[in-house]
Amino acid sequence: MKMVTAFSLVIAPLIIFLYYITLYSMDVVRVQVAQSNQNLLSTYVQQMDQSISNITSYLYKQILNDTDLKTLGLYEFGSGAFDLSQVSTIKKMNQELNNHPVAGALFVYHKDSDHFIVSYRDRTVYQSLDALKQHMSFKEFNTPWIIIPYESNYALTKIVSFDSKVFIGAWIPLLSLTEIIQPFRFGQEGDIFLISNDGIPLTRSSLSEAGLNRLQQTLRENVQSYKVLKDPHTGVNRLTLWKRLEKSDLHLVISIPEKNVLLQLPFYKKVIYIIPLVCLVILCLYFIMMRNILLVPMNHLLTGMRKMVRGDLQVKLQENHSSEFSFLIKTFNQMVADIRDLKINMYEDRIKVQEAEFKHLQAQINPHFYLNTLNIIYNSAVLKDFETVKTISLHLADYFRFRIRTNRDEVCLEEEIAFVEGYLTIQKLRFMELLSYTIDMDSTFLDHRLPPLIVQPFVENCIIHGFKGDIEHLHIHIEVKPSRSDPDHYFEIVVTDNGIGFPSNQLELMNQITYFTGSTDSHIGLWNVYHRLQMKYNNRASIRFQNEEPQGAAVIVKIPL
Repeated sequence: MKMVTAFSLVIAPLIIFLYYITLYSMDVVRVQVAQSNQNLLSTYVQQMDQSISNITSYLYKQILNDTDLKTLGLYEFGSGAFDLSQVSTIKKMNQELNNHPVAGALFVYHKDSDHFIVSYRDRTVYQSLDALKQHMSFKEFNTPWIIIPYESNYALTKIVSFDSKVFIGAWIPLLSLTEIIQPFRFGQEGDIFLISNDGIPLTRSSLSEAGLNRLQQTLRENVQSYKVLKDPHTGVNRLTLWKRLEKSDLHLVISIPEKNVLLQLPFYKKVIYIIPLVCLVILCLYFIMMRNILLVPMNHLLTGMRKMVRGDLQVKLQENHSSEFSFLIKTFNQMVADIRDLKINMYEDRIKVQEAEFKHLQAQINPHFYLNTLNIIYNSAVLKDFETVKTISLHLADYFRFRIRTNRDEVCLEEEIAFVEGYLTIQKLRFMELLSYTIDMDSTFLDHRLPPLIVQPFVENCIIHGFKGDIEHLHIHIEVKPSRSDPDHYFEIVVTDNGIGFPSNQLELMNQITYFTGSTDSHIGLWNVYHRLQMKYNNRASIRFQNEEPQGAAVIVKIPL
């Protein structure tokens, strides 16, 4: 997995860099094309503004200088002077119409007679006179250029007057404004058209209705003069530029499919999208190859090592891998076999050492009890209490008989308790009414086997330390019962007395493991009991000390079943 991660860390920056370079190139091309077309768009708008401005100047010039227009306002419709002025006006407008290619018609309107004098390029202008009357009030002396719809098309119209009777105006079909730039198409799908300030298309456009709505929204937001807009209907991104005409409420729009601008760059962009998938496939193949050659053999080897660490020395790996790993696995199998043999030998040697140590500990504790017993016999002899001496001697003989049997590694619990009871009998003969004892034993555990001389050292300590202080009568209680915490797997031997108890400053130390692993000079008996229990039960047995209420001490030996 680390090798795959390293491979990914090398490839990923390259892919990101390629993707960034492509996007940057597309942005540069888009900006350059936008600037170039923006300059072209400005030229077209200037031409349109100039054409409209020329027509506007002509209208004002006629109002100020043309005597025929004044004559039309002075004479009645149908008079000779009116007719002569009408003929002269038509002739001059026909000549002037040739000077303004974008103008569809020039007209004069006589308000009193509701009569039009028209010079036109197309006879369809006559059909639009009604639309002109509907949208023009012919009350103002000067109107701005107004957009008038006619026959699913639109035209720009402006009228001026000097006496509110005779009006002169111009009619500019918007299609004629765009005809001068139609040869300059922007690719097969490029488009150039006029829209109003409200975003209504006034000339033919290839944009869908949804695309036009996006353009209208963009114009309302008053953002920069170009933007890449996505047509929701076709899904095509189009580089869209626009510029407002100064002489009218129109915008000239150029819309070019982005693919025509960027040429092959979108293809390279798609290729970059595919590159991660290709790299992923290569990475998968690389991972499969590395898995078969390296990872699987390595995983088998690590699995074998983990089993060996957990103590399973019977593990043996298959050697059907590459030659390098075959040698490594063969060496590992040989190493495991050598460790297994070495561990068996060391284990056998340790058992022998523990047996020797166990025997030594037993031999070490027996003289300790023997010396204490001889001291009792001596004191009884000094007091000439020969009956006591005889009784103690009999119990001492039983002790030696028990000692001979303890050459075995373990005795049953019933024998151990009987031996302790004999020891207490000897001590009771010494202390008489100052000492008493009771033994409560669950018969379930009578046959349970344990190391000898486990209970007697604790009883001996009760007698040694229990009479300290103001204790007038010492009572020792021995109880064998199931463990409170885990009765199915452990039982407890509890030895309690009513003496002064353990010193509070030593009780915490006595319940720590270091109490039995440090110096043994002051508690050799307890040290022997602890270590023989650990050797017997593999550290599953425990000894706990505590004080009783209202007074007294307790020792709890917890032994596994």
